[in-house]
Amino acid sequence: MSGQRRRRIFQPRFFLFLAATLLLIAGIIILAVVIANKVKSCKDEESLDLILPSTADPLSTNDPLATSESVSSTPPPLSGSATYTVSAVTEASASAYGFSYQIRRNNESNELSSNPNESSISFGSYDEYTDVAGIITFGSNHYRNSFSYGYVTATMQEVSQQWQKTVGGLNEFYGVSGSALIVQWSDEVKQTLGISETYKAMEGFTEVIYASSDGNIYFCELESGAQTRNPINLGVPLRGTPTLDPNGYPMLYVGQGMPTLNERGNYAAYVYAIDLIQNMNVKEFIGKDYFTYRSDWTAFTSSPLISDDTLILPGEAGVIYFIKLNTVFDAAAGTITINPGDRIKYRYTGSGYSASDAANARWYGFQGSAAAFRNYLYIADNGGRLQCIDVNTLRLQFVVDLESDTDATVIIEEDGNDNTIYLYTVNQTQTQAASLPDGWGYSTVRKINGLTGKVVWMQQIPCLISIGETNVKSGAKGTPHIGQGEIANLLICSFYRSGIPVYDEAGNLNYEIGGTILALDCDDGSIVWKLEQSDGAGYYSSPLVLYNSDGNAYLIACDRMGLVKLYDINNRTGGVALGKTVDLGAEIEATPVAFGNYIVVGTTGRQPDGQIGPSAFYGLKLG
Repeated sequence: MSGQRRRRIFQPRFFLFLAATLLLIAGIIILAVVIANKVKSCKDEESLDLILPSTADPLSTNDPLATSESVSSTPPPLSGSATYTVSAVTEASASAYGFSYQIRRNNESNELSSNPNESSISFGSYDEYTDVAGIITFGSNHYRNSFSYGYVTATMQEVSQQWQKTVGGLNEFYGVSGSALIVQWSDEVKQTLGISETYKAMEGFTEVIYASSDGNIYFCELESGAQTRNPINLGVPLRGTPTLDPNGYPMLYVGQGMPTLNERGNYAAYVYAIDLIQNMNVKEFIGKDYFTYRSDWTAFTSSPLISDDTLILPGEAGVIYFIKLNTVFDAAAGTITINPGDRIKYRYTGSGYSASDAANARWYGFQGSAAAFRNYLYIADNGGRLQCIDVNTLRLQFVVDLESDTDATVIIEEDGNDNTIYLYTVNQTQTQAASLPDGWGYSTVRKINGLTGKVVWMQQIPCLISIGETNVKSGAKGTPHIGQGEIANLLICSFYRSGIPVYDEAGNLNYEIGGTILALDCDDGSIVWKLEQSDGAGYYSSPLVLYNSDGNAYLIACDRMGLVKLYDINNRTGGVALGKTVDLGAEIEATPVAFGNYIVVGTTGRQPDGQIGPSAFYGLKLG
């Protein structure tokens, strides 16, 4: 009809075009927002050189969910075939701390510029250290990142004692302070062992090996606690964690925990090679070494590493030994031999160190164990310094100042996102902190880039300086644990004589002596949750974290009152106590280890009132 506005009819393709246009516009807007946020994030990251703790109460958690509603996933692994090279940042240069090092071969007097027997050692990822089922060195491998083997299948409602083995003491040391080894021997090796035919015929035979301060190495079957062979008596205190050959060969290496008089009338300490076919000591290493700067003390509590048939052995006198073992194992003949080569020795010195343990001086020596990545060795010392050493050339790569005595072992985390590794360290408490009440200082947790020595973040925890036992420092003595599964990206740390905050009527902050287990966020070091004991017990032990096949995490906490507690830690709000507490009746210094549903841990024999009572190690079962 003329004169009337005609109704426009839109074709279907018009609506398709309109929808596509709107989607394109929305996509452009979203992309712009993402880019803007990414730029802001990058700027924030560039300014985040070092994250320091708040000046408020360092143990306050505030709201752990305020910055993150869920735990981020474990970083992806590094490329197995890639080459990684250390390049130290300025603040981690050895010269910044007056560091120098010397290398010698055997007892030769001339110093060498590098390893005369330069090797080609290259540690793979942590799961490539051994194919042996079990715990065969402190922390299981060269990353030192686990004290358990296999998943737990129990309902995790309780932990109970299954068996007990009483041990004695020597030279005022009692019980056990190192971890047990648990090994499920292969069928081939099992037939060569110095055990009864009953155990040779047992399917899945799993043996517990425990070194004791009474000079004996004990052996028992995991589930029953039955003795599998006679104890091997070395006659000297054994204080650390032994090491088995990672090839699964029946050869055990264990260090002497304190010096004793040798045949020459010198105070000396040895490392012993134990043939587990003949059940006897077949070789003694080291003894009295005049190469050390610390001539008044020698001992071996570090758990050795073995790679490329080379024994890597740090000592409390401040010397690291590298010894080619030349191991020959003949399963058919039922024999094993070693023919050790040269002792290549590395020592160091730096600003503030003293050969005579002068007051306020830094001490030489390694009580913690060494960790390793590719051809680099990482170890912290009693002087509070972390060293990175090339194991092939023995050249020092960098030094990080940890500020105070560090007994805890360094642990390693791969991060494929950043194409690097990270080290986590915790130290003890030695000096008064100006910001804390009298008698209190800090124990510090650090995350460090393992290829540069740069400190990523640090978190300080108030701990008592000393009380009564002047030679016993407070702070972190146990090795931390990097979480997996449901607790991925959390670092679990334990502390001895830590400060539990209390306030007086005027609102002034002070601290009670206690024990603390913390979960820190691996990204920024913030405190996510904490478990506290206000009775002064505290923790020497490293936290033992267990997982089931679903990734659920459970904590075994062993304290100096002798209590073993089980916690569910599957969230970011803290641990929930499960089941009953097991009381072992004497202080626990040792780190517990687990194989499936079974746990093994020992006591020192010292009672809560300071008296010495029965010492033992125990088999516990999860239910």
